[in-house]
Amino acid sequence: MPPLFLLALAVFVACAASAAWVRPSGAATAGAFIALVLVVSIVTRAWRSTEFRTETFEFADKLSEHEWEKLKAADLPILVPIRAGLKDLREKEIAVRLRHRIPGAVPVMFVTAELADPSDFNQRPLIRIAPEDGRIVIHLTRCCSIPHAIAAAAIELAKTGGVPEIHFGWSAQNPVTANLHFVLFGMGNVPWMVYTLIRRADVPEDRKPPVVIA
Repeated sequence: MPPLFLLALAVFVACAASAAWVRPSGAATAGAFIALVLVVSIVTRAWRSTEFRTETFEFADKLSEHEWEKLKAADLPILVPIRAGLKDLREKEIAVRLRHRIPGAVPVMFVTAELADPSDFNQRPLIRIAPEDGRIVIHLTRCCSIPHAIAAAAIELAKTGGVPEIHFGWSAQNPVTANLHFVLFGMGNVPWMVYTLIRRADVPEDRKPPVVIA
């Protein structure tokens, strides 16, 4: 940490402590105001967390846009969200097919979503589609919320052709902690939030992608 930053921090802390010591009522008022702002911010963000706030998708290149249109025309695409940086996609595909009983003839497409600035509300995710280890991987970047980006991508693919299925594995994370991470950081409780967002989306029921958790 730069020395000048540490010096400025020390001066700020000293001034704040001095002001609080001289005028404790002012410090209490300021603290109450800060607490009120934080509480209102968290409540309003939680209240609006299930709004479908993806404006549009943009493409990293023409090839990705072409592949995206081909996916939209597919009969029954299976989307499997994975963490970015997963190396052995073959092993992951075998595990998913066995656990979810997906026939070998049904194509599986992996989806990765990378979080950008979670303080943003509306998002315009960038799509890049590239083959990796002989498998199709859909990369979503510039996401302010992981569940919103995945749900929006699935609904966009469902507009034409077959309605995709989204397959997740069970998470061992505590549900309360997962929900708090989603509200604050846009990346917790992904399967349940994707399901909720799709259920509340303003699209026909027969075009809503099912979410499978196993």
